[in-house]
Amino acid sequence: MRKLSMLQGYQRPKITHNAYTDDSGAPIGYGQRWDDQPPAETYSVTAHPQRFSPVQVVAEALVEWICEFYKVRCFEDPRPSGPIAGT
Repeated sequence: MRKLSMLQGYQRPKITHNAYTDDSGAPIGYGQRWDDQPPAETYSVTAHPQRFSPVQVVAEALVEWICEFYKVRCFEDPRPSGPIAGT
């Protein structure tokens, strides 16, 4: 018996990945910045918020799909978070 996916019908939007470079100008491959876990201090970095724009694109598409597929109400409230700069 085939198990149905909980997200049946949802299609994640295509995401364009921007090129990022390290301090020496060398390109950083997606997910390749560190060999292991990122240093703890990197979690508080607030520079370059546009690097999170792919997460926002996917989240917005997922919320839209949920609103279409399920009987829910969705309210937009810009106070908790606003658009990411550079998107």
